Amino acid sequence: MTTNQLIQDCKRGVARAQKELYISHAPRLLTLCRRYAKDEPEAKDFLQESFAQIFKKLSKLPENHENVEAWMYTVARNMIINILRKRKMKFTSDTIDNLPDGIVFQYETDDKQEQAERALAMLQKLPEKYRTIINLNIIEGYTHIEIAEILGIKDSTSRSQLTRALQKLRDLIHETHTPSMHYEQKWI
Repeated sequence: MTTNQLIQDCKRGVARAQKELYISHAPRLLTLCRRYAKDEPEAKDFLQESFAQIFKKLSKLPENHENVEAWMYTVARNMIINILRKRKMKFTSDTIDNLPDGIVFQYETDDKQEQAERALAMLQKLPEKYRTIINLNIIEGYTHIEIAEILGIKDSTSRSQLTRALQKLRDLIHETHTPSMHYEQKWI
């Protein structure tokens, strides 16, 4: 079955097509959800809510849409941000000099899955507001101005929260430091 036919069947409410769409796209969307969630149960809740939104908004998706997966990813990300916004994340604004633009994780293992799991575990230990800023800026690539618009904060608040988030991440790495895990600060 082609993607377009699958989408059309989903729009008509065909349960088999909805299940197939879920099975084929849930793993990638769960990865997105895990980055924003504090733990696995919350990630699965985000995934469930994401698919509820996707099926609700599917009727508005134009026929023969070129990138259904990207559209689903956007719907899921927006839904997660809306949930986080409703929780009223508290952002504070203050100026911090020498803003870092990123941290590079280096592990002495070649196992990419293990590296990803360790990085995700560190990210999930961060407070919600810090996870959100890191996800939007470093992982999703949004600018601080765009983040400010998305979250309803000042761009200077986004910058200072990213700085705090990265500092908290460094602290977590130091707390759980093992001989096989290193980090390095990248100043751009």
